[in-house]
Amino acid sequence: MIIPLQTNKAKFYRQVLEVLKSFPPINKLRPKELDLLAEFMKQNADNKSLPKNKRRIILFSTENRREIQEKLSMSQASFNNNLSVLRKYGLINKDNDLISLLDIDDMNNFSVEVKFYVQNSK
Repeated sequence: MIIPLQTNKAKFYRQVLEVLKSFPPINKLRPKELDLLAEFMKQNADNKSLPKNKRRIILFSTENRREIQEKLSMSQASFNNNLSVLRKYGLINKDNDLISLLDIDDMNNFSVEVKFYVQNSK
């Protein structure tokens, strides 16, 4: 079954997380944590032309953190707490890299496939 979803660039990453929300560890995230993760995913994709280490510096710079805080209406403390949660669950590693599952750079060719395997009960 294929379910097409219409979206735009502004909503795409948050919608991806909503689709993946039933799977661990994303299922443990609260709305603000999801918003923050979606913003990092979007900015990571927007800066995909840069080498990974430079992209990481830009994403986690003090200036960019402030911009994200304002955009998401978060205090600095809330931002830091939410970022800590993302790291705690391994969605962003200690080097500030997104896990490969969340490193989506081509929105037009993105799809999620779920296969169900039913075990025979005895």
